[in-house]
Amino acid sequence: LENGADYILQGSINSIVDAYKKKKSVTYQVNLELTNIETNEVVWMGDKKIAKLVKN
Repeated sequence: LENGADYILQGSINSIVDAYKKKKSVTYQVNLELTNIETNEVVWMGDKKIAKLVKN
């Protein structure tokens, strides 16, 4: 941990790949959580899905 920091941002990135014939779809999901270091309280949570279509 960094000295003097008030919050810590943690998260994960996951991907799901679906393929059909010559097309491929990749869905990324990002999950984030902001925590107050002093109180250990989660003050913000967020997630976002992004889908990309790729032709082979």
